[in-house]
Amino acid sequence: MKLNALLWRFSLTLYALLGYALVALVVTLFVRPFLNIERSIFAYFAPFGLIYIVLMFFAPTNNFSSGWHRYIGITIGVLLLLLFYLKVRSYVNKKKYEEEMARAAMEEAENS
Repeated sequence: MKLNALLWRFSLTLYALLGYALVALVVTLFVRPFLNIERSIFAYFAPFGLIYIVLMFFAPTNNFSSGWHRYIGITIGVLLLLLFYLKVRSYVNKKKYEEEMARAAMEEAENS
């Protein structure tokens, strides 16, 4: 009997996290035309993560079987923001490297 109650409480938390994720996804897709987001999945991580974190902060604690379960959602949002940041940093570093290589090739062509 205790196992059934535990599974029911876990599923309640899971449904709450999935419900808030669905709301965050809908808001992200609604805001997309205003943000001019590229087609990469990583581009959606930042707005989705931010919206999910805000929803988790303001979600009533009685939606979760334990109060700390909302921090699972906040952690998911932070991880998505971190992945977005790493992807952007990688893209910027790649562009800088390409510019330096092009500049070096132009200088070599001018010197020869």
